[in-house]
Amino acid sequence: MSSNHLDTLYRQVIMDHYKNPRNKGVLENDSLTINMNNPTCGDRIQLTLKLEEGVVKDAKFEGLLNFYVICFHDDTSHQREKA
Repeated sequence: MSSNHLDTLYRQVIMDHYKNPRNKGVLENDSLTINMNNPTCGDRIQLTLKLEEGVVKDAKFEGLLNFYVICFHDDTSHQREKA
């Protein structure tokens, strides 16, 4: 596969995750909430986690983030679901 083809594919994946973020939202009912911000770039995020016996079973996010953060979060979440 050519480098140009991989670049195009990578851009398509990034745009898909940006336009259709996975795991966006807020968990309710006994969830752990973590608020973070980065004053350098302006990112602000609220994570809500559902824990069972010390293991994260579900995670959601809300906030103002650049699309690289959204894509990275989505990609790692997808990998976790496969395991």
